[in-house]
Amino acid sequence: MDRRRIFSFLIALLALSIGAAAIVLVEFPSSHPSDSVLSSNLFNHEASFNQLVKMATEDTATLAVGTSYVILKNTDGWPPYIYLYEDKPWPGTEAEVGFSKARWDAYRSLFTDLNLKMGLSRHEDMLDAIFFTASFDSSEI
Repeated sequence: MDRRRIFSFLIALLALSIGAAAIVLVEFPSSHPSDSVLSSNLFNHEASFNQLVKMATEDTATLAVGTSYVILKNTDGWPPYIYLYEDKPWPGTEAEVGFSKARWDAYRSLFTDLNLKMGLSRHEDMLDAIFFTASFDSSEI
């Protein structure tokens, strides 16, 4: 190969690499909020976080509330969990499932105000703990 071809090849490869890196950075942002940003958000919106804790504590069957889904523990037995999605019919009336769309809207409003991208969850082995998720990196799963 002559020098011109090698140089052209390297320029094309560099341009392709820069383009691919730009697409990856736009599609999959890797930065999470810093601890200071999260702490500031907590202190500036303490009343709203307390409201969210109060709601989750009242909704004892709620295992997770996100912007597009809710997971409830089925206290009647089978199936063990009830999944609610905003774009699918619910498996029963609001009274039957024990959760309302108005309640969900209240959660989502607080998620937006508090910049909680993934909502809240709790684990069955730690029901007294409520986890708020402001950021999530699915590339590590």
